[in-house]
Amino acid sequence: ANERPYAYLDENGELAGAMKVVTDRLASDLGIEIEPLTYTDYESAYQAMQDGKADFLLNMFVDPEWGEERGLVQTAPFMVSGFTAVTRRNGMPRDPVIATLDNRLAKEILRHHFPEREIQAYPSIEACLEAVRQKKADVTYIRASSAQYQTMRGGYPDLVASGHLSLQKGIAMAVPKTGDPVLLRILDKEIRHTGRGAASVPRHSCAGRAPSSAFCRLASSSRSSRATASSPTSIS
Repeated sequence: ANERPYAYLDENGELAGAMKVVTDRLASDLGIEIEPLTYTDYESAYQAMQDGKADFLLNMFVDPEWGEERGLVQTAPFMVSGFTAVTRRNGMPRDPVIATLDNRLAKEILRHHFPEREIQAYPSIEACLEAVRQKKADVTYIRASSAQYQTMRGGYPDLVASGHLSLQKGIAMAVPKTGDPVLLRILDKEIRHTGRGAASVPRHSCAGRAPSSAFCRLASSSRSSRATASSPTSIS
């Protein structure tokens, strides 16, 4: 997904946006290299973790039970994401059809507020926005920073963001339950050092690999340390 400026690929196919800021800060503070591995959806990033292709997930919603189901242990939250409504300029009807990303968390949150028959799942943020534009849906909920960009500078100037936060969710990193527990402690210590929200600068899913001998020593690992990062999840 293209969640500019939260997380997206630049013209060279490299990770950019707020998640790039996070990886750069980690690399600088810990004295390591981090090689991002990018994915277009969370499930692919989770699979990369399970396959041992990466050592930590860079970002996911704070939901320990959800992480547990995927064999992951979450860190403390390091930032908070706010989500806002995006509609056509004439607003939305009393009983709107909601376009959302096809993931469990998005749909479960929306079910608390809307009848299930009014919720339609789409594979990407762009698909959700396009559904609203084409009147297949009336509203979608995405990160406030992405909503502002898409409606003011992106490809959806005919849509409008409400400007009000409908939901706020904590964002955490995660490591495999079967991984080195030292890595989890290192990440939590870094989060405490920077302070929660330090990375909250303005789901594309990504994963990072940190092939650094310094990091291997820190993580008490005999292999190159690989980090997985994912960021395409939106309450779209």
